[in-house]
Amino acid sequence: MGVFVSRDGENHITGRFACAQVEGQEYLADDAPELVALLAAEAKAAARPRPVTNFQGRTVLRLHDLFDPVQAAITAIEDVMQRTIAQDAFERGAFEVESPLLNQVLTQLGHDEAFRDALFVEAAAISV
Repeated sequence: MGVFVSRDGENHITGRFACAQVEGQEYLADDAPELVALLAAEAKAAARPRPVTNFQGRTVLRLHDLFDPVQAAITAIEDVMQRTIAQDAFERGAFEVESPLLNQVLTQLGHDEAFRDALFVEAAAISV
């Protein structure tokens, strides 16, 4: 079926439409490599786990015996200010997939991004 696309000044696709909206939009077939790549990138971004609440994050860490190792990693931070910030975030903040501290600790424990993402999916399903 294909789609019509609009582009920005750097030739990046900025919109997709079932029919032409304005003159000059380009038609791309469904199997156009550029469209396939865009759709794959969008699907990957949409599948990325969302942030979870502090309760959900801490609960899933406890369920997988990761709470104490994460807490120990925070306690081991030498810089007092950085340790205080990390501790406050761990105790009060939402859990973010991109958290450098969480990713570093999980990597040190031998876990990869797929494991991390699975933790976030599991955490998101926890409710009270």
